Amino acid sequence: MTISKEKHFGVQKQVLKLKLKQEYLALRKLCHLSKNMYNVGLYSVRQHFFKTKEYLNYHQNYHLCKQNENYQLMGSAAAQQTLKKVEENFKSFFGLQKMKERKANIPRYIAKDGFFELSYPQFKLQEDGTFNIPTSPTFKKEFGMINIQFPINLHAENINEIRIIPKYNAHYFEIEYVYEIEVKKRRLSENEALSIDLGIDNFAACIDTLGNAFIIDGKRIKSVNRWYNKENARLDSIKNKQKVTQLTSRQIRILQKRNHILHDYLNKTVSHMIQHCLEHGIGKIVVGHNEGWKNKSNMGKRANQRFVQIPHSLWMKKMESMCERYGIVFMKQEESYTSKASLSAPCIYSNES
Repeated sequence: MTISKEKHFGVQKQVLKLKLKQEYLALRKLCHLSKNMYNVGLYSVRQHFFKTKEYLNYHQNYHLCKQNENYQLMGSAAAQQTLKKVEENFKSFFGLQKMKERKANIPRYIAKDGFFELSYPQFKLQEDGTFNIPTSPTFKKEFGMINIQFPINLHAENINEIRIIPKYNAHYFEIEYVYEIEVKKRRLSENEALSIDLGIDNFAACIDTLGNAFIIDGKRIKSVNRWYNKENARLDSIKNKQKVTQLTSRQIRILQKRNHILHDYLNKTVSHMIQHCLEHGIGKIVVGHNEGWKNKSNMGKRANQRFVQIPHSLWMKKMESMCERYGIVFMKQEESYTSKASLSAPCIYSNES
């Protein structure tokens, strides 16, 4: 077993709880300024691209935007990170253009009344275990300080970045702590593989080349989605009678609860599969996958709804990230068939090896 010299990062996410209403309003204002800053930076890059067909990089864009009033009010640290997000999005745009597999849409402006995330690469932890969001003196004077409790299970010196993400028109906020982790890479054999077949009742049917087999039950996800659909439909009917067009607070709460349950389920599923590979020295994971399979599914209205609402793509992103961390080869294998029978057939595997 060796310690990897590559940098690996973990993310701890939680709903941000603020003590005072004033802090909530100040954070909404700060995210709104971040949106303004994003649009200002995006305007410069878009106009330069339209005129020259060339890319305006971050350093050039920074000198054009640093005198903007939004930059001055929100503070240099957050404003610079917002401008870097503009650069990331445009790099993705150019990457898609080079692929030429599908039409690439140029990054668009955020709505006038919208909000954008905040990112801070540095912060100062205080003796009471809290920290203040870095802002400009002008912002502090007008809107006050925003004080946040730092998680007791993390170490401030290991934090690489803190992100604050407004959810559902800044109805509430999520905070993400990105921290560096030490990964101990084990000796794994790429000649041994774990094959995974995704489905509905059985979220994943797994068998490896060593003869071990197990299934991940998918009925929990089905149950949560069924509850959410039923409750959301009931709230929708009430909302429509009152002629309300936006999501209500109660709808946001049940959606938030559903998403948290699903993320927890997916994280535990990925962890279980990775642990299986590490314990048995398996160096490759192969997943059956067809591009656009959910858009083209034809299993009936009810089966389609159940299938589409299961977050297989999100699971794949989590799995791919964990495989990269532990040095496991991750492969998506195109399947030559897509049928109702293949997706809903009873699993023949058991927990016995």
